[in-house]
Amino acid sequence: MADPVYTAPMVTRRTLSDQVADGIVDMLVARGLRPDESIGSEQELAAQFGVSKLVVREAIRTLAARGILRPSQGKPATVQVPGSDILAQLLEFRMHFTELGLEDLLAARRLIEGELAFEAAADPAGAWSAEARAALDRMRAVVGDLERFIAADLDFHRAIAWGGRNELLGLVLESLEGLLLTTRKATMQGRAARGKDDEGVIAAHARILDAIEAGDA
Repeated sequence: MADPVYTAPMVTRRTLSDQVADGIVDMLVARGLRPDESIGSEQELAAQFGVSKLVVREAIRTLAARGILRPSQGKPATVQVPGSDILAQLLEFRMHFTELGLEDLLAARRLIEGELAFEAAADPAGAWSAEARAALDRMRAVVGDLERFIAADLDFHRAIAWGGRNELLGLVLESLEGLLLTTRKATMQGRAARGKDDEGVIAAHARILDAIEAGDA
């Protein structure tokens, strides 16, 4: 009996610009470069990596898309810290091609907010508390203005996340909020259509804040 035919998978090679992009990241870490510091000119980088300036330029574009570098016309690129928008883009892309859905995002947000609120309760008199109170005041001041109300609402949740003192969880939470912004607007509009005003939302937020400050999170 003949052996079954085996077709080997195609072997692919990473592009030269991708390899240079990885090299630039390693260089940033090795040199301890900080945000807004220059990574050097394209000519310097080309000489360092033994490639053309065109390859370096493409590598910089790749890293700029990842939020790692900030390109500047006629000047060397500088280092920047990727924000939550980069993570939000990755999550949104994944949602398009997997079964990950809205309920998964909402469940993740509840878990993260619960943990951050628990940690914030350990420091009830921290600066985060004043920020959350200020956000509540802004919510009261803009009742009826959907966009500004949601902005103040997000500030409230960010303040509690800050109080949780976990930068990674805060970053993930912020990326989720961006993805859930449309849903949040629809929820607010739905409440208004059912005759429920924003005061109920404010009261619920005030109870949450009171509980965290009392250590009952």
